[in-house]
Amino acid sequence: MSTTTDRSTIESLRNRASEVGALVLSSTDTQLEVSLSILRTSGAVVPFALHIECRKGLLTVHEVRSRHLPEFCPERHINDGGTFCLYWKPLDGIEIDSAEAATEWWSTVVAFLRLQLRAAKLRRWPNRRGRAHGNAAQYQHAAEGFARQLGLEDDLLEGGLRVVKGGRGAFGRALRLLRRGHKILSVWQEVSRVVTVRRPCICGQGDPPKAMICCGDHAAVASQLVSSIDKMQQLEAAFMDMYADRQCCGTMDECPLKTEA
Repeated sequence: MSTTTDRSTIESLRNRASEVGALVLSSTDTQLEVSLSILRTSGAVVPFALHIECRKGLLTVHEVRSRHLPEFCPERHINDGGTFCLYWKPLDGIEIDSAEAATEWWSTVVAFLRLQLRAAKLRRWPNRRGRAHGNAAQYQHAAEGFARQLGLEDDLLEGGLRVVKGGRGAFGRALRLLRRGHKILSVWQEVSRVVTVRRPCICGQGDPPKAMICCGDHAAVASQLVSSIDKMQQLEAAFMDMYADRQCCGTMDECPLKTEA
């Protein structure tokens, strides 16, 4: 049995479908099937047949048949079962509680499908706003905030920051922060503290740059950045391990599900 929220959500989406050129093919209290055409930059039109469903407040959308998109691809933000990963709900989720919200949701679907067409051609995700998978997203969001304070947000968004294990010392294991493959900082993992606080701050501000210990709270922020990236990487790897037995769809050049030939 459908809930009032489910019926209201589907009704709002049905009423606003035409605003993005979606043609409603069928409708019930909890489901919609629509035809939605996406215009390529070349001028070609790609028609998508979409199934939209709202059950117990959970709104999902997927292709009726996997015609243009793979049935599952973490790198293309397509969940197991083919549903689209449109947003990370705690930060940028859309609650369909108004006509304007329904319009925003449809616009998000259109933008997602445009990115999918570009991804299929480029064989990589075309923008820098893709979320990490599963619970890793919350640590990615935290890392973005810390990186922004240090002037490293672009590096993080472009995949240029990575944490690797270093050696052991007086305070246990050190974690190394790599920027484009080069170490820029080490942090003691157990005490979450920069190994050498008298080194120039990684924010690069000042001429000459200040030592980290003298550069506001940047030493503490840097240690939080490293901890967040490390946790994000761990959870991302655990997510991929859950699908280790799944075959890669082969549509992306880089994918953790690929096996060596």
